[in-house]
Amino acid sequence: MVRLIGAVLILFGTVGIGYDRMRQIKLHYEGLLDWRECMLKIQGDMQSLKKPLPDIIAELGHHAPEVFQSFFMQVHKELMQYENCSPESCWKEAWKSWENREIFTKEEGQLFLECGRLLEQGSGGIFEKEAELLIERINILIQREQTEMRDRIKVSMYLCATAGIFLVLILV
Repeated sequence: MVRLIGAVLILFGTVGIGYDRMRQIKLHYEGLLDWRECMLKIQGDMQSLKKPLPDIIAELGHHAPEVFQSFFMQVHKELMQYENCSPESCWKEAWKSWENREIFTKEEGQLFLECGRLLEQGSGGIFEKEAELLIERINILIQREQTEMRDRIKVSMYLCATAGIFLVLILV
């Protein structure tokens, strides 16, 4: 009876680990979607509304998806503290305190840093082209993640369930 209870607990534990990994994969994908949404908002506000950059960043700090709110609030704080500071350096400074959240892979983190360079240019013809290229690169990352996501979820669930069954067989 004790072995049966132990076997059931092991199976539930390994399936729980698989479910947690699946949740992490989905959160990463949703983070990429939220990032694209934020960049589209910045692009639209700079092009059509001609708002000042600190106002755009402050608004994003309040209305962005929850994952990014603290980042944009930090960028806004940096922009307001150092009037002669470039938007790119404020973006990089905010990134230093925010990058350890493990939302992005290294490649995605580098692309995220490039977004700060984009803000440096302001609105205009070059900005529009650069913004479109940057958002297209984000879309490519999203598409890649979308195709790989299903496979990684299946593999993690199967591996965890198989590991649980293997442990049960060893213990019984």
